[in-house]
Amino acid sequence: VKPSEKIEPIVEVNLVDNYEMSIGDFLQSTEAEEFTSMPKIGVDPDKLTDKGRGFQFSFAGNPITAPQTPGKYKLIWRLWQCGRYVDPPIELEFTVVP
Repeated sequence: VKPSEKIEPIVEVNLVDNYEMSIGDFLQSTEAEEFTSMPKIGVDPDKLTDKGRGFQFSFAGNPITAPQTPGKYKLIWRLWQCGRYVDPPIELEFTVVP
């Protein structure tokens, strides 16, 4: 990506059997507000798939802003599900080119 470019990835989450997402669950950045103005994306219950085990978190409307400095970047996001963070962390990687 180019410096200051807006990035709108889609992160698809699929939980193992016997677990399902619901209202109040979310994807949260561990980088606070460094790359996005809203470091949390909530679950929209109308968009749950596979009986609540699947969900696509979209960054449309909450894009990640690439930094000005060229280089490789890795952002870590965590899924909050059923009152706790679940593993593994979700890594979003991108490279800023001049």
